[in-house]
Amino acid sequence: MSIPTGGIRCISKQPKRPWDKSQEEVSRSENTKRQMIVTMLAEGNPVWYVAAMVNMRSHDVYVIGCAAGYPDKVKLRRAVWAQRQLDRQAA
Repeated sequence: MSIPTGGIRCISKQPKRPWDKSQEEVSRSENTKRQMIVTMLAEGNPVWYVAAMVNMRSHDVYVIGCAAGYPDKVKLRRAVWAQRQLDRQAA
């Protein structure tokens, strides 16, 4: 049995609060965390160690690492090197 809603949709926009992080700040911190994970994996640290350092599940760290080329350490080092080159060009 389903509960009839009567076609009413509740769309509420909460007011911005100064203590809430903006979307840009969240994406920047997530990007920094991903870079740190890839760098630590490229240095040869095991997945479980990196997960403990960044307070994430091992599976999530593994997925981020695989996107950057893990378990091939050469691909990981290339990804880290490429990111550093982009950062230098942007500065």
